[in-house]
Amino acid sequence: MVSPKVLGNTYESEEHSIKAGAWQVRNAQRGNRSIQANPGQSGSRSTSTAASTPGRTSSEVTHQTSEPLIQFGSDPTPPEITLGTNTGGATGHSKDSKSDLQRPSQPSVPTQAGYRRPPRALFTERDNAARRAWRQKAQETGKLVINRIFIEMENQNPRQALRTASFPKLEQLAGETGTHIQVKQYEKSGNNVTLLFWGQKQQVDAAKAIASRWISELGGESAKSRAWAKLWSLTPELQQRLEKKLVDDEQRQAFRQHPETGITFPAIGNFLWPTEEYHPMQVLGKSYEALDEIRMDCRCYIVWDDDAFKIMGHDKDMVRTAAVRVRGALFQVVARQLDMRNIYILQLPIKNGALLNIRPWKSSSDDQVRRDKDPDMAQTLVRADTDRSGSLPEGDLLLDSARRSRLNAIRMRDMTIELLERLRYYKGNVKMEFRLGNFMLLRYRHPPDSGWQFEDFENMLKEQQFKGAVSQVLGDEELEGMILKRITQADFLLEPSSTFSTTLEDVRPTYSAKINIHNPSGTGNYLYGLVFEDTGRMFQCTSQNWSKLDPGCSNPTKLLNLPLIDLQKSSAWALEATATQVVSDDTQIPSILMSFAERLAVDPRRARDHANPTRFIWFPEGVPVNYCDQKVSWTFRLIGSMYQVEVARHQHIDLKNENAAMGRGMGPLGMMAKPRWSVTVCHEGWSAPLATHANLKVGECTTYAIEATKWFPKDSPPGRASNAHKDQEGCASLMEKLIKLERVIRGEKIEAEGTSSTSDHFEPETNDYKESD
Repeated sequence: MVSPKVLGNTYESEEHSIKAGAWQVRNAQRGNRSIQANPGQSGSRSTSTAASTPGRTSSEVTHQTSEPLIQFGSDPTPPEITLGTNTGGATGHSKDSKSDLQRPSQPSVPTQAGYRRPPRALFTERDNAARRAWRQKAQETGKLVINRIFIEMENQNPRQALRTASFPKLEQLAGETGTHIQVKQYEKSGNNVTLLFWGQKQQVDAAKAIASRWISELGGESAKSRAWAKLWSLTPELQQRLEKKLVDDEQRQAFRQHPETGITFPAIGNFLWPTEEYHPMQVLGKSYEALDEIRMDCRCYIVWDDDAFKIMGHDKDMVRTAAVRVRGALFQVVARQLDMRNIYILQLPIKNGALLNIRPWKSSSDDQVRRDKDPDMAQTLVRADTDRSGSLPEGDLLLDSARRSRLNAIRMRDMTIELLERLRYYKGNVKMEFRLGNFMLLRYRHPPDSGWQFEDFENMLKEQQFKGAVSQVLGDEELEGMILKRITQADFLLEPSSTFSTTLEDVRPTYSAKINIHNPSGTGNYLYGLVFEDTGRMFQCTSQNWSKLDPGCSNPTKLLNLPLIDLQKSSAWALEATATQVVSDDTQIPSILMSFAERLAVDPRRARDHANPTRFIWFPEGVPVNYCDQKVSWTFRLIGSMYQVEVARHQHIDLKNENAAMGRGMGPLGMMAKPRWSVTVCHEGWSAPLATHANLKVGECTTYAIEATKWFPKDSPPGRASNAHKDQEGCASLMEKLIKLERVIRGEKIEAEGTSSTSDHFEPETNDYKESD
C-alpha cells in the first residue's frame, strides 16, 4: 500500500488551466488572421464563424487578445451563410487552390501547467484504413449481391438474428474484419442489393465469407430458415418502404465522403477552429468522423480547409444548422476535458462549547481504500481530537453553527448548479448521487504536534494542492455487519420504495453486476451492466446496458467530488457526479462480446444465500475480463421526500490477476474480495434530465431546467417554520436527513420529530469518540 503524499509547508507545484466559471481556450494566431469572437466578423472571411462568448459585445471580446472565454448555456447566434454559385470544388476555392485532401500537419498538444494527459476525443471508434479509403472514393475491393430481404432482417430485429445467425450486423462485420461495407441498390433487379467491400483482399474475402455464411443460415432449407421466410415475407407496402430507406441511406451516407470537384454549392459556411490546444484531428478523428452525424442529418459536406471547417450544401438553413452544430461540437470537446471539481464542506467539530483541534490518524483496515488501486489512496483518515480544543468562536456558538449550516447548504446548491451548467454540452452517461464513507487524506501538509486548528485545517482544504477522497464503502467492518438490521428498524425515517412492500423488512433485494472488459483498440474499456430481480421462481434480467470508460480509466470518470465532512466521526456524505462514454447501439459492440452477454448466467441458490455471500454471476471464457463487481442492494425512501436510499453489499472479483483460479465449465473464478457495504442516496427526479446527456446529438446541448428548487425540492414536514431563502430549504432539508440517516447507521439515538431550529437540524451530535488501540 502506497503511503499518502505528505508535503512540507509548501506543496508541489500543480496548476489547473480550467477555472470554475468558464473554459479558457487559447487564442489561435495563424498568419495575419486572428480569430474573431462573433459570427461573420472574421478579417479575411465574411462567411466565417467562431465560438462566441455570450454576454459580451464584439469589441470587448475582440480586444481580449490573450485568452477569450467560451461559456456554455446560451443559444449561439446563427452564422452567416454565403449564397450563390460556387464551382470551386471541395473547398469552394479555385481549382488551382490547395485540395482539402492535403491535411495540415498535426501539432502536438501544448504542454500546459496541470495538463498532463492527451485530450479526450469526441468519437468513440476510429476510422480504419478501409473506411478512410471509402471516404476518398477509392475503388471497392469486392462486392456481393444478396436479396434485399436480408438487409430488412438485419435492420429490423438484430437480437433475433443474433440467436439465429452467426452474424447480425454489417457494421460489426466491418469492424471485426477491418473492412468497410456499404449497401447499394442493385441495378439489374429491384429484389437485390449489392454489398460493396473496401479493405485488403484477405480481409474482404473473410468478410464476404462470413456474410455468405450468415445468408446461408437464414436462406437455406432448414426449419429455422423457413420460419424466417414466413416471418419476413415482404408485403408491397414493406417493399416500398425498404426501397425508400435504401435510397435515402445511400444519399445520406454520401455526405460522409469527400465531395466531387467542380460541384456547385448554393450555400457555403465556415467555422474557424479557435484553439490550438485541441487539434480537430486529435479529438474528431483523422477523417473528422465525429462530425458524420451532422453531415448526414444536415445533408452537407464538412471538410477541413487550412484553419477552418468548410460546410457546403444546397440548403441555406441546413448549412446554418450544421455550422452551429460544428461549433457545438467544439463545446462538446471542451466539455470532455472537464476535470474533477473537489469542494470540501466542513461541519463544526464542537465539544463543551469549544472547537476541537484536528489531526490525521491511521486506519488498520485495508478495505477502506478504493478498489481501483489508485496509488494515492492511502489509509490516512482525519478526525477531531477530543483532548485538544482551540479558541472559542466570536459571538454565540449556536448561532455560528446555524450560520455555517446555512452556508453549507448554499455551497452545495451552488456547486451543483454550476456543475450542471458546465455539463450542458457533455455527452455521456452521467450519474449523480450521495455516498457515505470515510474521509481520507491523500495529500496534505504536516500538522503541528497539537494538530490543526479548525481554521488552519479549513484553509488547507481550499489550497489547490490538497487532495482528499471518500471511501467507496462505509469502511468499518463492525458497522457494516449491523447496517441492514439498523436500516430495517428505522421506520420513523425510512419507508419502502416499492408499493409491493408494506414494511422495511419486506423489501426484496435487487441483484446486479458490472463487468469491465479490455478493449484492445485503446478507445476505452467496455463496461457491461445488468440487473436481475428475484421473482420467487426465477431470476429475471430487467436491465442491461453497454458503455465505455475513458481511455486509461478502470472506473467511471469523476466530474464532481463534494463531501460534507463530519470531523468527529471521520466520515463524509460525498455528492459525486460520474460519467462513462455512450454506446449508442449494439453495432458498436463486437459480436464476440454480444455472444458473451447472451451466455451470462446467475446461480439463484448462491445469490439468495445472504448468510454466506459468494459469487453468483458466471460467464464463459474467451473474453478478456478485467474485473466483475457484483452487488446485492436494498432500496428504501426517505419519508416525506423522493430521495431513495440504497444499501448495497459489494463483492469485487479480480479476473486480471495471473493467479486467478479457473472454474470447471463456468469460466474463470478470479480472486474475490470479501463483501463490503455501501450507502448511497439520490433523488428520483435526477435520472430523467441526466439521461438526456446520453442521447445528445453531436453539436447539441441539453435543455432541461437547472434550478435549485427542482434539483433540491423542498420537502419540509408540516408545521415547520419556512426559511426566508426558499431555494435553500431543499438543500437544508436534505442535509438534515443525511445526518439523521448516518446516526441511524451508527446506532445513535434519534430524537422524535418536532419543530426545532436550524441549529438543531445541523448541529453535530457530541460524540465522545475514543481512539481504538
